Amino acid sequence: MNNVSLFGRLDSDPQLLGMPGRDVCEFWLVEHGRRQGHTVYIKVLTFRGLAVRLAEELSKGDQVAVTGHLRSEPWPGSRRLYVHSVVARDVQAASSAGRTDAASGEGR
Repeated sequence: MNNVSLFGRLDSDPQLLGMPGRDVCEFWLVEHGRRQGHTVYIKVLTFRGLAVRLAEELSKGDQVAVTGHLRSEPWPGSRRLYVHSVVARDVQAASSAGRTDAASGEGR
């Protein structure tokens, strides 16, 4: 089974892409590893209503918990390299005030 759960901060404001009715939200999640200086950047994608809500509600630096599945695509022009991203089906944002707001929706 292909399930991924991540927790981290948004590296930049989410970008709403696509057309109305075919909305895609893309953002980068930053996770600082246990080893000093080890930082991981993970591309996260959401679709439809969840994409629109997250693009409106989240911003750079927000902490989020993401649940979804891993997706791999070939790197453009390469047969050996792949780009990995997470297609989120649920995103929970922890606000700076300490309360938790939940946003969930269907992935792709």
